[in-house]
Amino acid sequence: MEREKILFIFGAGASAEGGAPLMGNFLENAKKILFDKKIVLKNKDDFKRVFGAIDTLRNGQIEEKLNKKIDWDNIESVFSVFEEIQSIEDFPISSEDRKSFSRSLIRLILETLEQSIIFPPSVSTGLQYHQPPYPYGLFATLLDKINKTTAYEISLITFNYDFSLDYALERLHLQYGYFLDEDHPAIPLLKPHGSLNWVKCNQCGRISPIPFAEYGQSYFDSYKIEKHLTNELGKEPQTGKIMHSEIRNLLDKHKCPYCCSKAESSPKPIFWNEEPVIIPPIKSKNYEKLQIIHDKVKEEIGSADYIYIIGYSFPESDNNYIRKYIDENAKKYKRMILINPDDDKSLENQFEDHNYRREIRNLRFGGSIITIAEDLGLDFTEIKIMADNLGLSIGLPI
Repeated sequence: MEREKILFIFGAGASAEGGAPLMGNFLENAKKILFDKKIVLKNKDDFKRVFGAIDTLRNGQIEEKLNKKIDWDNIESVFSVFEEIQSIEDFPISSEDRKSFSRSLIRLILETLEQSIIFPPSVSTGLQYHQPPYPYGLFATLLDKINKTTAYEISLITFNYDFSLDYALERLHLQYGYFLDEDHPAIPLLKPHGSLNWVKCNQCGRISPIPFAEYGQSYFDSYKIEKHLTNELGKEPQTGKIMHSEIRNLLDKHKCPYCCSKAESSPKPIFWNEEPVIIPPIKSKNYEKLQIIHDKVKEEIGSADYIYIIGYSFPESDNNYIRKYIDENAKKYKRMILINPDDDKSLENQFEDHNYRREIRNLRFGGSIITIAEDLGLDFTEIKIMADNLGLSIGLPI
């Protein structure tokens, strides 16, 4: 019998419980990080440049020039402004300075995520590793349970840059792949906006991930990382907030899987190690370099039987292409569930003209996992016990 397909789609709200800021409060969180004296920022000058640019532009009647109202607290809105001013002639700020605003904002995004998302120590004292950010460990345990049944196939789409979901899949030893090439793994993990652990080779131009297990999973043992930071780098480790930055430190060891170029054997940088491969949060996104993933996204949305949309509110910056793909296929879905903690009428209104099955659950990601298990006829108690045995926290984030 042919297996039914379950598609999970994740937005920023899914990672919020693990510490990630949302688009609407991203800049507020970045400013708190900038002024936190306990945090040593690698890109402190970029943070200052971004907030200085916002102050300058806010007071420079830019809204009149662009003929629109600007939400200066929303990072998508600010990014759009930084991009739009590039083409204005006779602008009082030099062209080079304007370009630097966008570059600095990308670095601000990356380091804010690095400093915000928490990888807590395992709840089991016998397991000396960081667990995935809450509640991804429990969710991956659910996926493992689904994957062992003969009833369903799984596919995953996330619009988040962080690798919380990726790391959780690693912990459960679930076989997944990003579809950056022709490799076809058991579980597609599609990241159409890029990822913090993806790099582009300067030699062949191909994009490759930095695998967690490339140098042995033990490298990510929490004690080893913290000992390395303390003894060798002279830094005081910020417990639970080092994984995203530490994966970037592996770039000098990473070898391009396509042309086999290696950083340590080249006179020039092999990888763009200052900026991973991500698509900034602006309306006019350029998806060309990730087209293979976008083709696969469309395919997965078109072939799904059940869709769970978690913490994703179809932002304008995505040009609603995901909603368009869903609209084209939704009448054949057996079930579509939108999971969002707020009583957000805009989600319901997005689909009000369509007569197909959908349900909105006002739950956080963590609270929704038990209901997803129940939908699929799985025993949540068994999943909970398995997560506990693996040392994965299922309580509130630390």
